Amino acid sequence: MEHPVLFLDFDGTLAPLQSHPDLVWISQEQSDLLKQLAQHIPTVILSGRALPDLLKRIPAEALAGIAGDHGASRVFRGHHYVPDEAKDAVSAVHQLSRLLRQHIQSWPGTLVEEKEYSVSVHYRQLPTERWTAFRESLELTGSSLPYQSLKMLPGKCVWEFRHPRINKESTLLWYLQKLAEEKGLPQWPGQPIMIGDDTTDWIAINTAIKMGGIGIWVGESLPDVSASPPFQLNSPDAVWKWLETIL
Repeated sequence: MEHPVLFLDFDGTLAPLQSHPDLVWISQEQSDLLKQLAQHIPTVILSGRALPDLLKRIPAEALAGIAGDHGASRVFRGHHYVPDEAKDAVSAVHQLSRLLRQHIQSWPGTLVEEKEYSVSVHYRQLPTERWTAFRESLELTGSSLPYQSLKMLPGKCVWEFRHPRINKESTLLWYLQKLAEEKGLPQWPGQPIMIGDDTTDWIAINTAIKMGGIGIWVGESLPDVSASPPFQLNSPDAVWKWLETIL
């Protein structure tokens, strides 16, 4: 493949999921490998984490781009960009976050994580037999006030409230365009490689495949078996081993 661009999710892709988001880190050796990769291939991290939190966990200065909040907060070559849709969601995020913190007091084992442009509600510690009831309660809470700028979207043991047009596939395309503009080209001449493990990554993975690039799903079961099957790796350790092969 000529002129590839590497797009990587963070949680569950580069580092194993943990009981709390604060416990998820990559090692110094893995950070060094990312730096080496970025010297050969433009490398972008696409994460659901808030950008300030993400910047603490990766070698940001070595990468072409870092996107937090599913693409609501983007860094390209050291410059920060925020789409208008993300700015429009800020007020609703703050209001809904306060409402959700009150709501989860009756749901031990859940956690509300307010980010800059979205709200995540984690339920990994909630007994599995209560997951359906919890989802239904969130749907009622989220619909009780007019938050047209936010949509409730699923992830792995998390529900995300964010602007529906802020997503990883549109962010992937945005970075490809920025890289093309950097070279004075109308479009990037190569193809993307997208690696992710969650439903929030799935469409971006298939976008990469449709563009003639590579999509890699991390995990054993696919969220949609009717789509073009991507390559599969079973764990973050397998992802790092694969990344070593493309150096």
